[in-house]
Amino acid sequence: MPGSFKISSHQLMILILLYSVGTVILHTPSPLAGFAKQDAWLAALIGTGIALIFVWFYIRVGNLYPDLALDQINEKVFGKIVGKMINLTFFIWSFSTSSEPFIMWGISLKLFGCRIPRF
Repeated sequence: MPGSFKISSHQLMILILLYSVGTVILHTPSPLAGFAKQDAWLAALIGTGIALIFVWFYIRVGNLYPDLALDQINEKVFGKIVGKMINLTFFIWSFSTSSEPFIMWGISLKLFGCRIPRF
């Protein structure tokens, strides 16, 4: 692929960490506080620990297969069919969580009476 590039395991860790933290900040506080009540801090702490374990796992797998992309690693580790299902799930989840801020932005503009251009 012309113009292709590779990221280091450190850059991957930063990307996953920032994406995970951003997702947690947007989605977790209200449902977590409603369910856990006074123990919401404990649930958030446990969730952060689990997320850091996943980051560590991603880095280890990335170091085992330094020449492969994430989708190729999934297909190699989990098999062709299961790997493709994992890749599809990851794509859908990434697309939906990354498009949500734009949806919220549009709702906010509409709420405050701003005109939203139609494309």
